[in-house]
Amino acid sequence: IFRCGPHASFFMGFWSFLAALTLAVSYGYGEDREFSPGEYVALILFSCVGMSFLSMASSLVGFFLGLEMISLTFYILTVFHREAPEAPEAGMKYLILGALSSAIFLYGLSLVYGMTGTTIISEIAGRIQSLDTISPALIVGLLFVLAGLGFKISLIPFQMWTPDVYEGAP
Repeated sequence: IFRCGPHASFFMGFWSFLAALTLAVSYGYGEDREFSPGEYVALILFSCVGMSFLSMASSLVGFFLGLEMISLTFYILTVFHREAPEAPEAGMKYLILGALSSAIFLYGLSLVYGMTGTTIISEIAGRIQSLDTISPALIVGLLFVLAGLGFKISLIPFQMWTPDVYEGAP
């Protein structure tokens, strides 16, 4: 479900650089708000691992695992500043919409798997190209995968919840 090629290697280095940059920039921020530095560093590194998994994913299952690793750390980082009054509400909105988008994504993934017989992204593309007619279930499955991903990355028109979460996040 994972392959490490030149693009994956580049992006793993890129995510590592961004994680180091994030930790360097936020060094004093945690001290001002009395964050636990060990937990904060672990969460940033865990999200970096999730981004690396996402970069190496060759199947939709691997893609989902990487995306969920990133999402879980972001849910926690959203409510990391416990004293902020808006943080719990923002974290709850993020968690509920993240769970909804995961369910939509997985339902679409199950439809795509049922229609193509594989979760490997390159094989799915090959099997779709070889079909004479695309079944409505496959179209619905692909739309659900895109909708679930759209919610996760706040793609238009699924971005309506994003300002509330950004307002409450530290």
